[in-house]
Amino acid sequence: MSEQPLLVRQLKLGTMDNFVYVIGDPVSREAAVVDAAWDVEAILEEANRHGLRVTAALITHRHPDHTSGVRELVKRTGAQVYVGAEEMPHLKAWRLDAAGPSEEARLGNRAVRVLRTPGHTAGSQCYLVDGNLFTGDTLFVGACGRVAFGECSAAQMLRSLREVLLPLPEDVVVWPGHDYDDTPFARLGDVKRRNRALQVEDVAEFERYVTGPRWPDEE
Repeated sequence: MSEQPLLVRQLKLGTMDNFVYVIGDPVSREAAVVDAAWDVEAILEEANRHGLRVTAALITHRHPDHTSGVRELVKRTGAQVYVGAEEMPHLKAWRLDAAGPSEEARLGNRAVRVLRTPGHTAGSQCYLVDGNLFTGDTLFVGACGRVAFGECSAAQMLRSLREVLLPLPEDVVVWPGHDYDDTPFARLGDVKRRNRALQVEDVAEFERYVTGPRWPDEE
């Protein structure tokens, strides 16, 4: 881990309680934006406030409330885009570059680990950098995203949670894609203990959680 801590700025934007993130490397002054949407001007103002130059756009999944600002952000900054390969057919008009399986993004001298987490969508992915995990709609503090639209399965989502995210160190900080909980972020160890979606016993029970009408609409 770099000596100077990663700068993480959490912006609540739009009408669906979305979190957009500006993450910056204080050494190189490079920044990445996670799930650029709703208000690109506000995103760039936040980066400028901290003397950061946006060089990367990290997309957790293709839904418009997470991507509506990507095209403008790229036009204004020339940022490199990272998005799951399975999402590309839905974004083909953007002519964006995709990050394939097991690839890393870069933020200055820092590696940004790309974690493939299909479930909410087929190409959902999370980003891990310096102990900070940006989870989009895969994992919230107290719940997880829905499985819908016929492209994924509860089994895929549960596998992504149990096999990809939960084995990470418990002191990793989870930064979710929506403000759906009583705290806007939490350490993974705390998420494990309080998240109702992680308390299920089997796939059938999990499927009832992720497809039922009680869940907020994360699309």
